[in-house]
Amino acid sequence: MPKAASTLAIPTLLTAGVHTARFASPPRNTTGLTPRRRRRPAHLPTFQPQPAAMSDAFRRTLPLPALVYGATGVLPFLAGLTIAVTARTPEQRQFGLDLFVIYSGVILSFLGGIRWGVRLPAPDWQQLGLSVMPSLIAAGCLLLHREHALPLLALAFAVVGLFDVTRGTHALWPAWFKRLRLHLTFAVVSLHLALIVALG
Repeated sequence: MPKAASTLAIPTLLTAGVHTARFASPPRNTTGLTPRRRRRPAHLPTFQPQPAAMSDAFRRTLPLPALVYGATGVLPFLAGLTIAVTARTPEQRQFGLDLFVIYSGVILSFLGGIRWGVRLPAPDWQQLGLSVMPSLIAAGCLLLHREHALPLLALAFAVVGLFDVTRGTHALWPAWFKRLRLHLTFAVVSLHLALIVALG
């Protein structure tokens, strides 16, 4: 081949190679198997963003599970009060008092645990310290005589309820929870006062 012809052939071949590479179809799957996507584990929830209006409505509406569990949580107080007031023997009366005071201490500790959990995203000394106070008060009340523990537990429920109702509303402390705490605090403190009056 003459030198001039070979010189012209080289750019032509290079250009053809570029066009071939540019418009070449992607490699096909020759195995005959359809590639499978990795599925999300069933136990992991799927979170979908909700509109702002829906989120606001959810924060204001009291969920049914919270209402049911909260209301049934008052029943052991009522049972202890009933047993202690209607007891015919000192043993029955003491059983009613034990049921009421021990359960009262458990629920007071539970309220402190709620505050601890809310502060986990941004823990600090003051808030975490306040969240363990209900548990310490409950433990101290359980060491006292039952009649002496009742007014202290009633006061502790009233103070914790006041803080819970008056604190600011945010995603982890919605408005419906504040309303629920208000009603449950009123019921629990009222039952404590009723038992104190009944015992004379």
